[in-house]
Amino acid sequence: MCASPRYIRERGKPRVPGDIATHNCLMFRIPPAIAPGALRGVATDEQVQVRGKLRAKHSETLREAALAGLGFILVPTWLIGGELAQRRLRAVRIRHMHGITLQPLRQTTFSATC
Repeated sequence: MCASPRYIRERGKPRVPGDIATHNCLMFRIPPAIAPGALRGVATDEQVQVRGKLRAKHSETLREAALAGLGFILVPTWLIGGELAQRRLRAVRIRHMHGITLQPLRQTTFSATC
């Protein structure tokens, strides 16, 4: 998960999985049947409801929103590698979550390793 330094400075870093529920998560707009509803850590069975004010069809839109300080994103590093290297986005490690699984309402599971 990544966010801009400004967002992290203003809202703080999530330290444990439950902290994610208090943050704005910028998410993909996908069909409701497979829309993610929760994050689950690979190293823990804790599930956290994910909420956000912005949903977009394109990863570039989410990247720009994160750069503008609007919230956290979970996207592939190839998309944000330059921003991470330039420290325009900061990766956040959450204790007990060595990987994150987006649990959909049904059917499909999306995964990413932090």
